Amino acid sequence: MSVNLDWWGFRLRVPHGYVPRPVSAAERILVALFVALVCEMAWLTGMVVWSDNSGVLTRLWTPIALTLLPLALSLLIPVALLENTGIGAWMILTREKGALRNADIWMALTFAALAALALLRPSSSYKATLLLLVFDAAASMATFFFQEHIAIAWKRWPVDVPEWLRRNLEDEERRRERTGETGDVLIPPDANARPVYSLEAITGAIYPIGIHVPDEVLLRLRNINADNHGTLYQRESEAVVLMDRPPVDNIGRDEILRLCAQILSVARKHQLPPLAFANMVLAFVQKAIRYRCDKDSTADFQGGPYDEYGRFAVETIQDEVGDCECTSLLCASLLAYLGFGVALLWVAVPVGGENTKVNHLAVGLDATSVLGDDVSGVGLDLVEATDGSGRRYLYGETACDGSTLPFGCFPSEWKQLRVDKVTPVSLGK
Repeated sequence: MSVNLDWWGFRLRVPHGYVPRPVSAAERILVALFVALVCEMAWLTGMVVWSDNSGVLTRLWTPIALTLLPLALSLLIPVALLENTGIGAWMILTREKGALRNADIWMALTFAALAALALLRPSSSYKATLLLLVFDAAASMATFFFQEHIAIAWKRWPVDVPEWLRRNLEDEERRRERTGETGDVLIPPDANARPVYSLEAITGAIYPIGIHVPDEVLLRLRNINADNHGTLYQRESEAVVLMDRPPVDNIGRDEILRLCAQILSVARKHQLPPLAFANMVLAFVQKAIRYRCDKDSTADFQGGPYDEYGRFAVETIQDEVGDCECTSLLCASLLAYLGFGVALLWVAVPVGGENTKVNHLAVGLDATSVLGDDVSGVGLDLVEATDGSGRRYLYGETACDGSTLPFGCFPSEWKQLRVDKVTPVSLGK
């Protein structure tokens, strides 16, 4: 499960499960080896095609220089420069191959082609150069393989169970003990759930999830929203997201907790790292909820249609549709009850000029909760808190309507967006 992103005009493949950390010296060396290999292949191509007059020393020392120069530069360039130019993001993606997923295959094919070409020119000897190319190619390919298949497996990520979800998992464990079931604890959808959604883990495995929402619960939430003309989320954001305080007073909260417990059981089965876990939730919202404007989707509501209607999470799950505020409120609700630090991001997007803008809502993921205290050099899009706390949030776009975009990525067409307000969502009254 991945998404195309645009850095420097190049399309990169970003896996949802990747775990960015600040650029390390090892990653700099890895990318330098890759750059050196490309330079050496280009040089060798020119030598084989256009010239047979170079000496053995030239053929040996030129590729060595082409290797040492990128290595030296990679260690001298400041991390801040890498982050600001986007190189850092490209380098971080090599940790789990990302954009370079097929680079080792292409390197092997290119090397084979160049070696065959060199052998067709028997009047010249390129043995020293070819040996160096073999070394660089083998080092790069081995490092890519190590990162994707070995290094990630070494780090097993314990998935914490928030206190408010512990009872749900314990109930499922007791049920499994009575029935004699074995294996990972996966909480199934409610017996009479409607609708039943598909949750895709980063490994590509798909699990059914869903909750039953009693008619009286849905009706009471609809009435609260109708009494507030659909704009309660603008004044009482935390009440709408968490449903644990007036005027909601826990209506629909148990249903959302059951859905979160199902999602949590999938994350625990796959021992997902924190950012991969959050990205799984974000991708679920993006793909499961169809985008529809409030005026169209609330035509049958009491007092509708509404020009603005911020659904409670239970409403969005039941309706299967919503616009940006509905999907953002749902995503924030799920993430908050799964134990993440989240915020609502109130966004202004310029359209056709500086004086024209579109108001938009997105969700922010507390960067330190998934990346640690040092978030410099991660190459992801961060939003500063507006309350003076100094917190930084990874930008999350929820209104993708079937496509996916991981946390820390502004939509490519909205590079000029401005976050006017950040509203943290905290559990507890």
